[in-house]
Amino acid sequence: MTADSADSTAGYGHIRETVGLLDFSSRGILHLAGAEGADFLQGLVTNDVLKLRDGESCPAAILTPVGKIFAMLEIVRAGADALYLLLQDGSGARVVDFLERYRFNELVEIADLSADMGWLSLQGPAAPAAAGATFGDAQVPGPRGFHSFAFGERTVRIARFDEVGVPGVHVLVRRSGLDTLREVLDRAAAEQGGGPASLDAWHACRVEAGVPWQGAELDESVLPMEAGLRAILDDHKGCYIGQETVARALVQGRTNWNLWGLRLPRDSGVSPGDELRGTVKQRPVVRVRSVVRSPSSPEPLALGFVHREVAQAGPLTVKAEAGEIEVVLERLPFPESGAPGAAPPPRTASNWNPAGVDLRGPAPA
Repeated sequence: MTADSADSTAGYGHIRETVGLLDFSSRGILHLAGAEGADFLQGLVTNDVLKLRDGESCPAAILTPVGKIFAMLEIVRAGADALYLLLQDGSGARVVDFLERYRFNELVEIADLSADMGWLSLQGPAAPAAAGATFGDAQVPGPRGFHSFAFGERTVRIARFDEVGVPGVHVLVRRSGLDTLREVLDRAAAEQGGGPASLDAWHACRVEAGVPWQGAELDESVLPMEAGLRAILDDHKGCYIGQETVARALVQGRTNWNLWGLRLPRDSGVSPGDELRGTVKQRPVVRVRSVVRSPSSPEPLALGFVHREVAQAGPLTVKAEAGEIEVVLERLPFPESGAPGAAPPPRTASNWNPAGVDLRGPAPA
């Protein structure tokens, strides 16, 4: 993905400093119902679903049989026999097809709610306060929590998980009530000094925080370890699709490609999907995935996969389509992300493994 103009990052300051209101209704929402839903999902995803108690969530991935990333999701336990799968993109139908392919006699019903449910998100340091002022503090769960309750004539579902290094409060409601809820949350954000934010602004924050994303960095060509997604891999849960490849990579302790931050020359013309070649062996050493313009940086910032032979923080001369350029490799998150003078926010969609470190541990608790 790419964001090319300052106007496209409207609301960046809200996300970083107060609270931004975003519409994530293009993202998929799936629902699993039935006594065997958790057991069914346990054999298909990388994290431990059975550990979740009612009202808890965890990040996970569905992998291909060769261990590459098929889908990224937040798994929410919403009762003894109910789970929500909150996706990073709009691939709900594709994920349902995948799940149905592996469903045999399990007592579970799989539904794609994406067309019926809207998804608004409060993002920023004041997101919990804005949500609390709207719904009541008691209705807003803590980190990785979930709560469903009546709000007026509507049922509102709130999931609390952070994606770009700032607090995130995700509010799900039937699409028929989406516009009304948007007005309410917009007023709540304004009372905290925030307001609407664009998706480009959110992606600028995401890139700064070093968080890989479905459809940008993450697809069926990428191993979880290459993207630093150690925290979504549970070593003790038992077998799942793609586990053999994951286990082999963890034993080896390294991968050939790893996710890095890239600081690009202002007029380099480098775009997502470009491969930058080395100046000696003339083969690709950098695969660019996201490029954004951020108010925090005079140069474009990017995320890309860098070959371990050249993976070292600092300047790197490479060959782009327009000729030789110098990019700067940065360990993630980018140091300027967050409020001025603040320490960089932690990665929250994964547990970052800087390129070259031993991938074998620690596993998530």
